[in-house]
Amino acid sequence: DASKMRKSENDDGKCPLVFAVDCGTESLRVGIFRGVDGVLIASESCSYPTITPRSGYAEQRTEDWWKALQVATRKVLLSCGEIDVNRIKSMSIVATTCTLVPVGREDSLMNALLWSDVRSSREAEELRKIGGKSINMYSPKGVSAEWLIPKAMWIKRNRPDVYNKTVTMMEMHDYLCYRLTGRRIASANTAAQRGFYDNSYIEGETESKNEGTGWPMKLLSATNMNDLVHKLAPVIQVGKTIGSIKSTVAKSLGLRGNKISDHVEDLLVICGGGDAFVGLLGMGVSAHGQFGLMTGSSNVLSGFVSNPSSECIAKVHSSGAFGPFPNAVVKGLHLIEAGQPSTGSMIAWVKRKFGSKLTYSQLDKQAEKVDIGSDGVLVLDCFQGCRTPHVDSKARGAIVGLSLATSTAQIYRSVLESVAFGTRRALEAIESAVTGEHSEKKLGILPLVVVGGATKSSVFMQLYADVLGRSLITLKFTNAALLSSAIVASSGANLSGLGLSETCRKFVRVDKRYEPCLHAHGRYSFHYQKYCELYPALRSTLHSVADHLSLRK
Repeated sequence: DASKMRKSENDDGKCPLVFAVDCGTESLRVGIFRGVDGVLIASESCSYPTITPRSGYAEQRTEDWWKALQVATRKVLLSCGEIDVNRIKSMSIVATTCTLVPVGREDSLMNALLWSDVRSSREAEELRKIGGKSINMYSPKGVSAEWLIPKAMWIKRNRPDVYNKTVTMMEMHDYLCYRLTGRRIASANTAAQRGFYDNSYIEGETESKNEGTGWPMKLLSATNMNDLVHKLAPVIQVGKTIGSIKSTVAKSLGLRGNKISDHVEDLLVICGGGDAFVGLLGMGVSAHGQFGLMTGSSNVLSGFVSNPSSECIAKVHSSGAFGPFPNAVVKGLHLIEAGQPSTGSMIAWVKRKFGSKLTYSQLDKQAEKVDIGSDGVLVLDCFQGCRTPHVDSKARGAIVGLSLATSTAQIYRSVLESVAFGTRRALEAIESAVTGEHSEKKLGILPLVVVGGATKSSVFMQLYADVLGRSLITLKFTNAALLSSAIVASSGANLSGLGLSETCRKFVRVDKRYEPCLHAHGRYSFHYQKYCELYPALRSTLHSVADHLSLRK
């Protein structure tokens, strides 16, 4: 089969291998890569369900994650044929964030709150009003209900039975690493970007002593959450070794044979982090001025700057972007993040509701025939809140301009345009913040690297390029998150013999380039302007409805 073909072509049967894991919103993917150059040997996946009991809620079962890891691992090993598993020397994980799970003395105490779960909107607004140094450092314009502290606050207030039994609040990445090694840790990446952790003071260190230093103690005290710091694990930097995999786990996954000792000393688990952020490495983004767009259920636009000035930081904050986060992925670089919570998930929703009998390819062909602007149909892409530039967990989506003549193709294209408009808004916000709105020297993010689900559609990619008015580059290996996990595993175990940035440049390979049609870009200007006017026009109504529904429940 195809997997065995890949093995015969790409595996010399000798070089060390790495095992990469990417835990997405809908499925878990694993891959076996050559540890010296990042060439894929084989990959497999296994899906798991999301539970949505009510609007704004999204949960997953931790046991579903673990079963998916077991199934996907067994499948990929089977597809590799007679590969010697002892050649697999390290592994790493990237995962959605902040997907939070309270863990007791042994295992999870309730379903995990998925990253897109925004039930803690009230807590997020409370944190925004309190403000203070920790919030002002990264996101003074607002606090997302997707993040760690508001979610932990919700659990304490609404599930005290769970909170009181919680030994460690864990992100998805941290939980799976705990199951693999038995060690409770927190990735510096997710701690900084989702937990207001100040990662600057541990630069170059493997871990902190976690005696409160780094965590936002004043903020926690102001919300009666002082005890949360005792439920947070020691922080580990991306690319550092967490520990070796437990022998019983290695055997159950098929990564090693009979148990010899408690741990498999030659199979290391290397600290990863958030899929969209550590995933930058899998996009070839690892230096100052480089940015990438990761598409999927949500979109994340992020990249790196070095030594940002106070003026730059202030502009980043006013733009609705988050950061700059010091050392969040690569030592010495600050990460800036902007995003859209519902992009691919919104497209999938439209397909289910309006085009369930059609394939995505068929919908693309129909949408391609619709004129720019979707014949007056316009979509506000806040189906699960807004992240950039408004930071509004209460916001919800809207479709305007409907008539009795509106077709499925028009609605579908309008959703694609809405996603692209939202990306353009976020991109302009970051570019303006970092270089200044009227600067002649624009940030070096042309062309923009794009990975993920959107790259499967040439129609969508060309639409994207036209809306953004800039060149887009896609990669030969499209799952940047999975490749980033391989990069971290290889560099962390010194298989590549290089640091994270150097390993990134060695492993990533360019595929296609999409050039914008400047005429189409000009025609989009009017519709983009109307898109930008939608949120302020609807904000009051959306908030009133959200508050009413919250009180009713």
